[in-house]
Amino acid sequence: RLLMKKKILFSITNLIGGGAEKILLDTVKAMDKTKYDVYVFSLLNEGIYIEEIKKYATYFFAFDLEAYPERLRNYIRFLFLRYIKFSKKEKLYKKYVQGEYDYEIAFLEGPVTKIIAGSKSRTPKYAWVHVDLINLPDSNKYYRSKEEAKECYNFYNKILCVSSDVKTSFLKIYDVDEEKVQVQLNVLDTNKILNSIKNVTEYKRQNPLNLITVGRLSPQKGYDRLLKCCVRLKEDKLTFKLKIVGTGLLKDTYQKFIDDNKLNDCVELTGFIDNPYPLLKKADLFVCSSLTEGFSTVVSEAIFLGTPVLTTDCAGMKDILGDSEFGLIVENNENGLYEGLKQLLMDKDKLNELREKAVERSPFFDLQARLYEFDCLFEKGNEYE
Repeated sequence: RLLMKKKILFSITNLIGGGAEKILLDTVKAMDKTKYDVYVFSLLNEGIYIEEIKKYATYFFAFDLEAYPERLRNYIRFLFLRYIKFSKKEKLYKKYVQGEYDYEIAFLEGPVTKIIAGSKSRTPKYAWVHVDLINLPDSNKYYRSKEEAKECYNFYNKILCVSSDVKTSFLKIYDVDEEKVQVQLNVLDTNKILNSIKNVTEYKRQNPLNLITVGRLSPQKGYDRLLKCCVRLKEDKLTFKLKIVGTGLLKDTYQKFIDDNKLNDCVELTGFIDNPYPLLKKADLFVCSSLTEGFSTVVSEAIFLGTPVLTTDCAGMKDILGDSEFGLIVENNENGLYEGLKQLLMDKDKLNELREKAVERSPFFDLQARLYEFDCLFEKGNEYE
């Protein structure tokens, strides 16, 4: 007998280049299309991943932001999300979500979690939580009250948190049945990463040491304090080269700091790089200076490539690195970052040890293991019907 394919709906606010959007793309791409028919509902039709998503899923949206002139989009987006906030979830679901599905997934906190909670169908529903809601409480602003947010989350069969710290924070904020809340680590497209480094020669240590970090140039990533650490390390007469890969609103601010503090010989803002994996593979150390994370994709990628990691202590790091077993986790402040960097720049044996540990940890990110967990998730879902 032919098994019927399961229809799975993922919903997200938009497909701009953030972490959750990239993870959705990797997840949808990797899912077994002989088992699943995948649909992606984006609340706003905007973002760099739209065309890519269409290759692996049936795509539809609620509101076409791209139809408006770019100068008006921020304002129109704001108005539309206000409308979502003050509308009834059942009305929104009925208006925007087309079709019937075997599973309905709100893949991001906020508006789509509210909308999918308005579904009247009896199919299993999952809500994904990607951020530490204590440190990044932004998603609460899409509900009229904390009570409304709690009511929406209570509607779901499962709440999937991307790390154990995210789960802990979620349970502190929302009084929901703890049985419903579980940790579900992100899918990492390891096949794509391996294809991206095909022509990379084996790692050789560089002199001066080659440091790299990858992320949006936004306050959350803590690059201001990383740059202050570079000033202090230079004063200590320590030599290194740091590449900051990414773009964002603070680009000019950071470049001015680099110029004013004469860091051009040791720090480079590279801008956005489409394939950063060869650089990541060849680096002596990956540095994560974030104030807050949910589950860092790029730290996972660095470890998968066998590159040593130094990171501030934020959500998800212990799931990836253990208790500083597979990478160095430092206090989440400028001094913690500085002391950790100083230690590794001075102690090459410690750096070698971290490289060996990263290589040992690499299989933890195996794509097939994550996909098997996904299959289990959907098989279990049948219990809720």
